[in-house]
Amino acid sequence: MKAELAVVVLAVGEMPELSAAITSLAGQDQPLEIVVVQSALPETGRTTPVAEDVRWVRSADLLPTGAARNRGVAATEAPWVAFLAGDCRALPGWARGRLAAHRAGAPIVAAALVNPHPEDLVAWAGYITLHHRRWPGVPTSEALHYGCSYSREALARVGGFADRLAAGEDTELNARLAEEGLVSSWVPSVRATHPYSTRLPEFLSEQFLRGQRAAMSWRDLGDPERARAVGQAAFARASRAARFAQRHAEPADRLRVALATPLVYLGSRSYSRGARDANHALAAK
Repeated sequence: MKAELAVVVLAVGEMPELSAAITSLAGQDQPLEIVVVQSALPETGRTTPVAEDVRWVRSADLLPTGAARNRGVAATEAPWVAFLAGDCRALPGWARGRLAAHRAGAPIVAAALVNPHPEDLVAWAGYITLHHRRWPGVPTSEALHYGCSYSREALARVGGFADRLAAGEDTELNARLAEEGLVSSWVPSVRATHPYSTRLPEFLSEQFLRGQRAAMSWRDLGDPERARAVGQAAFARASRAARFAQRHAEPADRLRVALATPLVYLGSRSYSRGARDANHALAAK
């Protein structure tokens, strides 16, 4: 049976988690067209086949995420295209739920994320900070529509992702699609795991880097005012995230959410410092 859904796996360097990501796709109950776009790969790097019929697009240079997505789209043929980060895992039903929504007429399907470390408070801090509006229990009216799969026609209509963007490329694309009247459908039964840090220093370092990338992306888009604002508003966003998480957490998880909240605020400080660092560096050029 010919695959109706292509999946572009986005990898940077020799990621130890990549095999598990591919295996999670190979284990879906729907046929998939799988392409791995692997950039910043040294010449000595190896691709280890972990499933049949997986194709590879390799680059020695580090590709901005927008460019990596576009290369993956160009290397596939299926009518709908999904994406999976090389350190994430698709849970059972991930492909089936997407295809059901697309076949029913949805041009864009957004998905939920799950914390793979439900006993760890640092992982909860990451889950709250990054993805509180992508929890499976969040109502449609309040969900953030990311982790999207797209009809190939929708991508072609707006020219695909912005090649130059290293972050925020899906936000920018979705805004252009919305201007064309193409909006996403929230399908929380489509779920993947994200590798939230379980060590506090790693969590804080990740938040610093996210702040840097956010500021740089807005400057790349020609909006230095927005680039400055992302760091200045970090604490307010953390406060909103914590309140939202407490409201939508499952009853069994509310204590963990409360205990992880101080770490959320600590992460917001690192994010703000990262954005400030990037803005200072770019302003000095």
